[in-house]
Amino acid sequence: MIVKFFKWLVIILCCLFLGLYVFREPLTVMTAERYLAPYNMSLSCLRWSLGGWHKVNVEELCLDSEHVSLRLEQVKVTKEHIHVNALHAKLLNSNTQEQSQAQTLWQPLQLALPTRPLLNIDDVTIETDKLSLRQLPQVLRLSLQEHKLNSFSVTGDISSDIFLSEQAVKLDVELDSPALQQLLPIYITSLHGTAHIDYFGDKVDLNVQHALAANLESSQCNGLVTSQGHIKASFDINLQKLDADLSEAEVLLTPNECDLIQTEQLREELNRVLLQPWRVSLPNGLALHNSRITTEHVQFSSADGNSVAEVKVLNADSKTLYGSGVVSIAHHSDSIGKLEIKSPIEFSDGHVNGMGKLHYHGERLLWLSEQVQGIELQGQVEFEASTQRALYKVEASGEVEQAYYNGVKVNNGKANMNAEITVAGDVATFAKLTIQADTLSYQQVKVKNSQLELEVDISSKQQLALSGRLSNQLLQSQSVQVNGIGSQFSVAGNIGSGEIFTTLSAQTRLDTVKAPNITLNNINIDSQGLQSRTGMFEHFITGAGIEAVLKHQYSPLAHPYQLVATAKPIMSIQPLINAYVPKLKLVQGDISFESEGDFNLQTADFLAQVNDVSLLYGTHYVDEINTAITGQYNSGTINIPSSKVMIGQIRSGVVLSNLSTLLHVDNGLAYVSELDASVFAGSVNIDRLNLSSEPQLVQVNAESLDLGLIAQAGRDAGVELRGKISGTFPMRIVDTNVSIEQGKLLSVGQGKLQVAQNASIEALKAQQPSLKSVIGVLDDLTIDNLSSDVALTPDGWLTLGVQIVGENKQQSQPVNFNYTHQENIFTLFRALRLSDEITQKVEDALTKQEQSP
Repeated sequence: MIVKFFKWLVIILCCLFLGLYVFREPLTVMTAERYLAPYNMSLSCLRWSLGGWHKVNVEELCLDSEHVSLRLEQVKVTKEHIHVNALHAKLLNSNTQEQSQAQTLWQPLQLALPTRPLLNIDDVTIETDKLSLRQLPQVLRLSLQEHKLNSFSVTGDISSDIFLSEQAVKLDVELDSPALQQLLPIYITSLHGTAHIDYFGDKVDLNVQHALAANLESSQCNGLVTSQGHIKASFDINLQKLDADLSEAEVLLTPNECDLIQTEQLREELNRVLLQPWRVSLPNGLALHNSRITTEHVQFSSADGNSVAEVKVLNADSKTLYGSGVVSIAHHSDSIGKLEIKSPIEFSDGHVNGMGKLHYHGERLLWLSEQVQGIELQGQVEFEASTQRALYKVEASGEVEQAYYNGVKVNNGKANMNAEITVAGDVATFAKLTIQADTLSYQQVKVKNSQLELEVDISSKQQLALSGRLSNQLLQSQSVQVNGIGSQFSVAGNIGSGEIFTTLSAQTRLDTVKAPNITLNNINIDSQGLQSRTGMFEHFITGAGIEAVLKHQYSPLAHPYQLVATAKPIMSIQPLINAYVPKLKLVQGDISFESEGDFNLQTADFLAQVNDVSLLYGTHYVDEINTAITGQYNSGTINIPSSKVMIGQIRSGVVLSNLSTLLHVDNGLAYVSELDASVFAGSVNIDRLNLSSEPQLVQVNAESLDLGLIAQAGRDAGVELRGKISGTFPMRIVDTNVSIEQGKLLSVGQGKLQVAQNASIEALKAQQPSLKSVIGVLDDLTIDNLSSDVALTPDGWLTLGVQIVGENKQQSQPVNFNYTHQENIFTLFRALRLSDEITQKVEDALTKQEQSP
């Protein structure tokens, strides 16, 4: 009975085990679902079999959740090892992931690590949902080996060592791993090193030993960034706070091409500063809490040690897009000087603004090639910027001890500037600038107490409007002194791309101009201009009795001009004449001057017109001067082919009238030709007279001079002469001295000599009674022939050797009379001038005019 019982028990147990084995997979799935349900996981497939008393073979095992789908193939389980031939995992991104993370309170790890077989997986394939997990590679291929319990080695697309303990999961990840290299942005050219990660359940510690290189490119600057060293970080999962220490990382930034400034000289200077390695010093305390970043400082130091840029107390929030910090820039070099800028900044939702201070001290300015001494500049900078618009405001004042620019030397200069620059696609600028200088000097010119005021407005369409005022208290050179210089000017036009057109206008006033023996007051210059490829300018000048218009066109190749100047009436320039020829007094008439030429080539054609001009030189009166002189000027040499000069009369004791001549200038040598004048009812003429100080011999010809008029000029009472004479006078001129040698006078036709009660003749008769009968024949003498030798010494003594052949018809007495006469004609002419009624009236009128207010 007992045997039979055990027999049936064995049969029943065998049937039970056989049934369990036959239905092992459904039973296993039912059992697994009970344990997986709390983890929102399910077992979707399972095929396994026994490979022996201590071995289980799993052909396929499928686990699914909302985050991951796993499928294991060809799994062999023994007491010592679990060997998986293939593991396929697909990562999913569920919509409730963020909500579950927000509701989860992460706890420190308390891992149960029982003794178990070692795990080895030959082929791990991890696929990601590309639409939702774009930051990960689409497929990862790995293998996992557990050489020691809870110590894993991962190879394949990611190389890593994993260590498990009850309180932490530790990973050593190779940054050279192919999967990580694929995740690098395109500007990172290389990344090497190891990342050690410690996961404690509620926090993660990160230690990275790295070497990184990256290329930075922008529209204005390109550069290379390298970083190597140690980075430490700790992330609190519950607080969502990251604390990092970047101080042990050596970061170098090397710009290699920058195009920030268009001006060639400024670009060269800035490139010397920028295009060098810059060491980036990162903080030992960088905090990221939720979306907020806080750090003490980030510093940029140039390799030459001259420049430091630093951001301190940086706070930023990625959600609100708000941040703040303090930016400071310091530079010190021999070429630029010492520059310091410090400004707190704030940025919010794409807007950045700040306001800080600047200070500069140096020996030169970047935009000037010349040297200066002792520049001191300080002020305030304010800026506002967004993605659409930027506004910069600068308020600064400065001083300079000395400056040299294009030959101009400035002493003790001061400047104040207020500028506002707006950038919104295009750049608009508004600025006010005031410059003062105690003294300016250029070559032999010195200027005292100068001030320049500028107001500049450049619109976003590059439309320029500039206005300014310039004043100088005193301008002084070796021979000229100008007091009270004032000028107002304006410039307007478009300075954008393409050909630039600007219009210019200016009004300049000179209160007083002093030169040796002359003072001119109230000179005004009104200027207009147009600047494009060339500059065209027009100046209206009034002052010192002269009105002038100067037009000129400037270009690098030529500088043509036109000048018209007039003095109407001519008496208005008397103060100018007084300075150089005090004896010359202008009486009437007007003059004008026109010139057209090129300043650069030093060439000109000119026309000088003199209309009805009368003047008095001492007691010499010249009336009705008329001429139009045309000529050319070329490189310092004047040429006048031929210009006719007409003079109504010259009253210099002897009266010359209707004078005409031709004026010539040949390569700077001036002379007159065909000089003709009327005198004593006859005429005199000269073929050529040089207007120079060189000695010369001039042939003077006299024709048909009236003897009666000559006798009247001699004022010899009781002597009456009638008849005509002609002659030639070889006149030698040396410096201002005139002499005549071997001159000759001859009568023309018959003449008449009558003497009645002449004091000289009567005295001669009384002294020598024996000559009374001889001299008596001269009382009424018909002159058939009269000749005379003429000589004149440089001091004015005239000697006449007179020979008279005639007849006293009342006495029927032929006469041959030789007579030598000497007289100082300079004294005679002076006496004649003093008694000239016309000249005296002119002098009286000029005296009254000078005395009138």
